[in-house]
Amino acid sequence: MRCLWSAPISALFFCGLISSAYADDPVAVYTEVSESGDTALSCNDLSREIADVRRDVRLLEDQRGELQSIIDQGPQTFTPQSTKAGNALEAFGTVMGDAAVIDATSSMPDVQNSLATAQSRVDYLEGLQGSCSQNRVSSPAPVQEAKSGAKTVHLRSAWAFDHYLNIEHGVIASSTIQPDWLSATWDIEPVEGTSFVRFRNHWKQDEYLNNEGGKLQSTPIDANGAKWWSAMWEIDPLPDSKAVQIRSRWKPDQYLNIEHGDIECGPIQAGWLSARWTLE
Repeated sequence: MRCLWSAPISALFFCGLISSAYADDPVAVYTEVSESGDTALSCNDLSREIADVRRDVRLLEDQRGELQSIIDQGPQTFTPQSTKAGNALEAFGTVMGDAAVIDATSSMPDVQNSLATAQSRVDYLEGLQGSCSQNRVSSPAPVQEAKSGAKTVHLRSAWAFDHYLNIEHGVIASSTIQPDWLSATWDIEPVEGTSFVRFRNHWKQDEYLNNEGGKLQSTPIDANGAKWWSAMWEIDPLPDSKAVQIRSRWKPDQYLNIEHGDIECGPIQAGWLSARWTLE
């Protein structure tokens, strides 16, 4: 939230109240949702996480209401000698003239977007909670199904939970998608006689996920796909979690991840939430 010295002191004083009330600012958290924590939680953690996010939703709703109140009431003028002005000056330290204003109109979109993201996160976490049984996330049955027979899935990030692997724009990406994007669906093909699988794109069915050139890509592979270890992947379940890690057969120290923003295949560190995925 930005406070600008340009109009009535009372508005700045109100900005001071809001800033102090929201020192742990949920807008900052939900502007970059990937910083808000892991969505692939054990059932023991899910209830607490849902409660925390619901608290953030309430704070954001309050923040939106207070901003709207400022916008609706318009500026109010106080002299620098008034109690309210004194509090504002003490809080913000520097005076340019005798007036100040909160830029409430420009702050409102950030609050609204953050509120929508937080509400979506509650919905997603509650969906995970529905998979729990006796305080545990359901066993990785989708993994076993995928390894035993062909299955079509979405590959959803368990870190940036609204991101899916797709090739909608021609190259492999992790991004938000539209419900009808076949480019974000993948046919999982077990590799006979092994625990590995291939990911074939359901939209462009001659393309497979691979790191043959050293970089993750979705491309056609050799007619004898058995030779392309770069197009084979191990799906590693995580304990007490619905999420998995996806590891290269060709380079077994490399995993699919979005740690640096874009999808890549590379070494990871223990605990990287960016290397966790759900098969949906």
